[in-house]
Amino acid sequence: MVVLAGMVLPKSAPHIPQQLQAAASVVAADLAYARSLAVTYASKYRVQFDVSNNRYWLEHSGANPKLDLLPASTFFEVRSGGKQLVVDLGRIPQLPDSVRLVAIQQGGVLFTGVARVEFAPLGQTTELVPTIIWLSAGGGPARRFIAVHLNPATGVATIGAISAIDPNLAAASIGAASPG
Repeated sequence: MVVLAGMVLPKSAPHIPQQLQAAASVVAADLAYARSLAVTYASKYRVQFDVSNNRYWLEHSGANPKLDLLPASTFFEVRSGGKQLVVDLGRIPQLPDSVRLVAIQQGGVLFTGVARVEFAPLGQTTELVPTIIWLSAGGGPARRFIAVHLNPATGVATIGAISAIDPNLAAASIGAASPG
């Protein structure tokens, strides 16, 4: 039975909540990896998000060039001669192409292009405000969102609840409602 289930289950697409939870777990784990490198090597490491291309990459951003070559990892695509470890969300096994990076939010501002998070040697981020990485899955009325929250003081990522509210629309309505 277990063998049959193992052969059938991977072929069936998970529902949207499971897709989002899985994608958010991958992002949170990769942020934890970047943070651990910063602490281990007492240097700075950056995760750069490219929302429009649905990917992000890890690179050393500290002053010691000997740390630019990153440790090999089976979960990242190695680029730039080992100086960048790249995750393309569309290429993660078992996740459908509908899982997307939506925006990166820092200090209430949504970035839909390229944004970054940098970890310092004590594990904290170099930004003074929380960072939220927004992901989505599905389409039309079934589209759902999930947030990965990054605490600036600790550098620890936590996964939020699944929501039907598009962060881009929510930010636009808040901006329109605020006196200015």
